Amino acid sequence: MEYTVLRKLSEATKIPVIVFKDDKITFQHPESSRFQSYFETQPIALTMLRGTLTELGSEPILFIEDAAYYFGAFMEFGHVFILGPIAVEKPSGDALAAFRKKHQLTAEAYIPKSSPYRLSSALSLAVYAFSGIDLDPDGIRIVNAMPDMSQWSTDAVMEHYELEESETERDHDSADYEARLMEIVAAGDTEAMEKALYSSEKLGSEHIGVVATDELKQTEYLCVTLLAMLPRAAVNGGMNREHAFSLSDIYLQKLSKCRTGAEMLKLTARAQYDFTLEVKKSRARQRLETRYSYIEDCKAYIRSNLRKPFQISDIAPAIGINRSYLARKFSETEGLTIQQYVTKERCEHAANLLRHSDYPISLIAEYFCFSSQSHFGRAFKDWSGMTPKEYRNKYKH
Repeated sequence: MEYTVLRKLSEATKIPVIVFKDDKITFQHPESSRFQSYFETQPIALTMLRGTLTELGSEPILFIEDAAYYFGAFMEFGHVFILGPIAVEKPSGDALAAFRKKHQLTAEAYIPKSSPYRLSSALSLAVYAFSGIDLDPDGIRIVNAMPDMSQWSTDAVMEHYELEESETERDHDSADYEARLMEIVAAGDTEAMEKALYSSEKLGSEHIGVVATDELKQTEYLCVTLLAMLPRAAVNGGMNREHAFSLSDIYLQKLSKCRTGAEMLKLTARAQYDFTLEVKKSRARQRLETRYSYIEDCKAYIRSNLRKPFQISDIAPAIGINRSYLARKFSETEGLTIQQYVTKERCEHAANLLRHSDYPISLIAEYFCFSSQSHFGRAFKDWSGMTPKEYRNKYKH
């Protein structure tokens, strides 16, 4: 692939450019370590970016990180093109050091100061050079944009808002509706949740305060609020805390990809039912395991440390029980040794990544603390009857 245009574009704008094919760099300018990309040091970030671009139909994007750093990206010919990052203002020494530490960059890594418009113009030109599509720089989609929250007076805005609310006779009865929903989630009552989701007695817009003048933003904020409340209600109902908040993160990420209010509401409805169902499952498990509560404590410890290198001997002291007694009762209850259970859980989670991600098998093995890729391969084949590669080829979505 010819990269002359990208080289000249980078030289003219002073914006760094890097191109990846799979996880390998095929082009970078400037090549100096001062312009090191954190996609080199964090392959998972590259995989997530590629996933975002794929979900958007390879549509070019401007990504804003921490309201201070921008980069542009697009995909073409199976390559990921990344322009930036740039800093809107010249970062202070402390800010630059924090950025380097966050993204595991060298001490020489530098972020050039530039404007978002210059970046979007450069991105538009790069897209045109490789795809022939003429984009309006002002029309490029922005991902994770963060509005400026510092340029307004709370008192002044509150006075104006309350005046408008009194004129339109709006109220905040949505709080009662939300409280009912959270009670249903915490109870794990899937039947009641189905009725709430499909009932004709739905909350009217006249009962929701105006949080944005744009109708789409109003819907988005409502959905974000519910998605933030759901894991808390689910944890109160007995759902594992880590699992609950991880599920909430996934739904919030999916929400950011929605383009219409209908998509947002449909996604949030599914989340409400999913959290309710997870609480129901958790309660059922807890009832079965009440007799040996330390078995559930053992499983909770394993879930919390699944991606950490721990020893089986660490578990019993952590939950306050005798090691040999725990090992014997766990085997009697589960039909597996604790070590076999840990391996099974790691293989199940690894299988999810094999099906739903492009992470290299070596990275998945490392992620779940297998001593080597070959160790992972043996354990996974014992568990599934297939090697990780065979499993991915058969079930990859």
